[in-house]
Amino acid sequence: CITASPFIIICNLSRSYHPACVRRSDVGDEVDLQKMFKELTGYEKNRVDLRIDGIPASPMQIVQAHVAREESAYMRDYVLNEKGDIKELWFTNIESN
Repeated sequence: CITASPFIIICNLSRSYHPACVRRSDVGDEVDLQKMFKELTGYEKNRVDLRIDGIPASPMQIVQAHVAREESAYMRDYVLNEKGDIKELWFTNIESN
């Protein structure tokens, strides 16, 4: 993980549906998409603000965005509160060449 500011941490975890950069091919099957949806729903229930490209989004909107994009990926940015708990989870589109 890289600390970008006191409360923004950029993580690069590299497996399945939980990497910092998630490509459609990585989450292509239904089981992984269901896991991702369940994970994001858990964040939402814990009052973590979910955003995609700076816009508030539901877990379903984020999963659908991952399904719709074939040639790009989304980077996860975890924003922490002063206690070190995740308060926001941002997905930022990364264009692939």
